[in-house]
Amino acid sequence: MTSRKTIHRQHFAKLPEEAASLVASGQYSLYEVVYEKNDRVDFALRTGYDQFYMLQSDGEPLCVLRTPDFVVRYQIDLEGIDVKAAVLNFKVPEVV
Repeated sequence: MTSRKTIHRQHFAKLPEEAASLVASGQYSLYEVVYEKNDRVDFALRTGYDQFYMLQSDGEPLCVLRTPDFVVRYQIDLEGIDVKAAVLNFKVPEVV
């Protein structure tokens, strides 16, 4: 099991607010990684089954990978973000 680490949102100044909110809500995953092919990479943002944005320490995207050929050090939890709950498939009854 991967260890978890909490980092404040301010650390990722160049990560778009929408992406940070999706990480905080659990829809995207953020990892601190070791990527031997590029020593400027510090984090990986997983946005889908096979899509990983490789990020610098400030959240600046460097490249996109389809296969995770990096080593995960920690899964990152972001703090300092207000997460709004959403209810999927919620239907308002019609007034007759």
